[in-house]
Amino acid sequence: MKLLMSTVLVVLLLVQAGIALQCYRCEGDDLCANQVQCNGSCAKKHDYDQEDDTRRYCSEVREPEGSSKHVTGDSESVKTFFCNTNLCNGASPLGANRLAAAVPAFAMIVIAAVFRH
Repeated sequence: MKLLMSTVLVVLLLVQAGIALQCYRCEGDDLCANQVQCNGSCAKKHDYDQEDDTRRYCSEVREPEGSSKHVTGDSESVKTFFCNTNLCNGASPLGANRLAAAVPAFAMIVIAAVFRH
């Protein structure tokens, strides 16, 4: 029974890890429904000099979860936030999709409990 439970949990973790990341892709602060598969990180880029200039997209490079890049110049102030969970670059704050992070954590707790007994 322990082996079966452990095998199922490991398979679930591997399946979750193997599924391509889903990101929103759109411009502006309107409701964003366009979704794309992503091999990098989801990104949300906001130009603070333009009132409604927010862009959501898939970056080509995998960036650390929660990282950001801020570029300022004479006529611009742009900040890009990166995240690595499905649809994390939506209108809600980045990282709002905590379920994707909770599944592996829960699985590890269950595996530890199974092997402890």
